[in-house]
Amino acid sequence: MIEDKTKEPQTAEPAQQPPKKRGQKLRSLWAQFQCMQLLRRHRFRRRTQHHVNHFSQKLLQNRLVLIVGEALYALGFSAEYAFVRVGRTVCRGVSGARLWVRSLLHTIVSMAFPGAAQMVRDLFGPIMLFFRGMGSLLVHAHRVRKEKGFGAAVKDSVHYLVGGVRRNVRTLPRMAMYILPVLALAGMVTVVQNTIRQPYALEVQVNGQTVGYVANEDVFNSAKEAVQERINDAGTDENTKWTVEPTYTISVAHSVLDENEMANAILKSSSDQISEGTALYLDGELTAVCSDGTALQSYLSSLLEPYENPENPNVTVGFNKEVTLENGIYFNESFQQENDVESMLSGVQQQEKIYTVQTGDTLWSIAQKNDLTFRELCELNTNFKGAALTETSNIQAGDELIVTNRKPRWKCASPRSRPGRRRSPIPARRPNPKSTTWAPKRPRRPVKTASAV
Repeated sequence: MIEDKTKEPQTAEPAQQPPKKRGQKLRSLWAQFQCMQLLRRHRFRRRTQHHVNHFSQKLLQNRLVLIVGEALYALGFSAEYAFVRVGRTVCRGVSGARLWVRSLLHTIVSMAFPGAAQMVRDLFGPIMLFFRGMGSLLVHAHRVRKEKGFGAAVKDSVHYLVGGVRRNVRTLPRMAMYILPVLALAGMVTVVQNTIRQPYALEVQVNGQTVGYVANEDVFNSAKEAVQERINDAGTDENTKWTVEPTYTISVAHSVLDENEMANAILKSSSDQISEGTALYLDGELTAVCSDGTALQSYLSSLLEPYENPENPNVTVGFNKEVTLENGIYFNESFQQENDVESMLSGVQQQEKIYTVQTGDTLWSIAQKNDLTFRELCELNTNFKGAALTETSNIQAGDELIVTNRKPRWKCASPRSRPGRRRSPIPARRPNPKSTTWAPKRPRRPVKTASAV
C-alpha cells in the first residue's frame, strides 16, 4: 500500500520593507506637491473656459452686437479694397514710367549707336538660340523617352539637334565677325604684357665671348675700374695697358651679376692678357714675377731649412734682405718661369769696380777697403802690369786694380748679426751651428806687401 504523502502549502510571510531614507521621503513629498499644483491649474483653466463660453453665448444672443460686427466688417472690407485699388494704380504708373524710360533709352541708344542693336542681336543671338534649343531638346527627349523608350529619345534628340544647327548655322558667321577681332585684341594685349614683364638685361660680350648679364652699363664700368685697380703693372713696360671693349645686347636674363661677380667674370675672360700671380721684392725692389706663388714660397722656405737648429730656440734665421711676396693680378708677359727665378736667386751678382791706388796704400789695405782677402784680390788681378798680382808686386800711386766682389745675390743670416735690418715676411728659421756660414769670422793675419810710393 502506497501512502501518498501530501505537503501542506506553507504560507510565506510578507517581507519586511526596508525603512525609507530621508532623501526618498523628500522626493515623495515634492512629487505630491507638484501633482496638487497641476490639479489646481487644470481646475482654474476649466472654470475660465466655462465663463468665457457663457459670456460668448450671451453676446451672440444680443442683436446690437451683431449690428456692430457687421458694420466693422464692412468698414474693413472697404478700406482693404481702397488700398488694393491705390496699389494697382501705383503699379500701373510705375510700369508705365518704366516703359517710357525704356523707350527713351532705346531711342537715345538707337540715335547714338545706330548699329548697336544689330550688333547685340548678331553677337548674342546664337547664344540665346543655343540655350533655348537645348531647353526644348531636353523637354522633347524627356517626353519621347516616356512614350517610346530611351533609344527613340536619343534618335529624336540627335535629329532635332541636327535640324536646329542647320536652321541657325547662318548666324555663326555674324557672331564670328565680332568675336574674332576681340580675340585678336585680347591676344595682342596678352603678348604685350608678357613681353613687358620679361626680365630684360644687358648681355655683355668681350671678344665674342659672353661674360655675363648686368642691369645697366654702370655695373660693367664699375667692375672694369675695380679690375684695373687690382692689376699690378710690375715687370712690364709703361706702354703695356689692359684694354677691354665690351659689346652690349638686350636679352632676357633671369639673374644678373653685381660688380664683384662681373669683375671676376672679366678676369676669367681676360686670362690671355692678365692672370693671378705673385711678385717677389728684395729690399722693396721688384725681382721676379711668377704664376705659382706657393712654389716660390716653398723654395724660399727650403733655403732656410739647412740653417735651422731646433735645439737652440733663442736663435732665428732670416734673409739678409727684406723679402716680400705680393699676390695680385699681373700681365702674362711679366711672368717668369719657376726655374729661371730659382736660378736667378741662387746665382751670383757681379759688381764691376776699379780701384785707383793712392799714396800709402798696400795690397792688404786695398783688400780690406773693398771687403776682400789678399788671395781674392790676387785672383781678380791676374794681368797686373803684364803679370799676376803677388805679394812681391810693386804698386805705385795711380795704378788701377780690379776689386770686383763676386757675392751671391742674397744669403741667409741671423737677425741678431745684422741689427737694423727689418725681418723678412718669410717665416724665420733657426740657424744650424754646424754650417760654416754661421761660424764667427777669424782674425786675418797681416800679409807683408809693398806699399805704394
